[in-house]
Amino acid sequence: MPDPIRHTYPSGTQDQFNLRLPGGLRERIKKAAEDEGRSMNAEIVATLLEKYPEPTEDYRPILELFRHINAAENDAEFFARVQSINEFFHRSNADIVAKTSDGGTLTIEVKHRR
Repeated sequence: MPDPIRHTYPSGTQDQFNLRLPGGLRERIKKAAEDEGRSMNAEIVATLLEKYPEPTEDYRPILELFRHINAAENDAEFFARVQSINEFFHRSNADIVAKTSDGGTLTIEVKHRR
């Protein structure tokens, strides 16, 4: 069976990274690669892809939303940003509510639609 790692990443276009390995690790990688019938490089890449898979969702916009709220310079601005976001949620018919406590803690409540 062809190695999908080898065929997916042509070596001429791949990033390269030099790596120092602790004693004995090279031999363990070599053995694992031989057991799988692929190169050591392909074994390392397969292991890294297993540990660091492609993200299935992009949550960066949510992170940016929280950063925007948190960047408020005072309480009034913080609460105004939360209110603005709640108005957006309401206009969007989203079952989402942003709530704040007196201590400035933000809680997002999402009503799960079944």
